[in-house]
Formats: sequence, structure tokens, C-alpha cells
Amino acid sequence: MSETAPLISDFEHTDGNNFQDNFMLVAQMIEQSMCQSGAVPGVDYCYLDLYKLAQPFVLDQVKKGTLAL
Repeated sequence: MSETAPLISDFEHTDGNNFQDNFMLVAQMIEQSMCQSGAVPGVDYCYLDLYKLAQPFVLDQVKKGTLAL
């Protein structure tokens, strides 16, 4: 079985205090975990799945005041 590239590629620069960067980093970490568990990008999950899984974590940071919109 050939390895498939992840949907979310690596970032050159990120700002942990930026909402969008933080959201994409969480989604990327979720994707990495899924791939390590054997999920195949584009087959077992899509971008929307990653966004839906990342949303609660990022919104929790907003609610706690550690991340601004």
C-alpha cells in the first residue's frame, strides 16, 4: 500500500495567538493522529471532518480567553 500525502501540509510560519493558524494547527495534529492510526486521507476523512473535529478544541480556547477571534 502506497502512502498518501496528508490533506493539511506543513506550515512555514504560524502564530499560536492567531485564530486561523491555531485552528489549522489543531486540525493538522488531528490528521497526524488519524494517519498514525491507519486512516487514509481523502478516503477515510476529508477537510470538513478535520475542521469539525478541531472546532471544539479551538472554541474552548476562545471561551477560556487564551485565544481571541
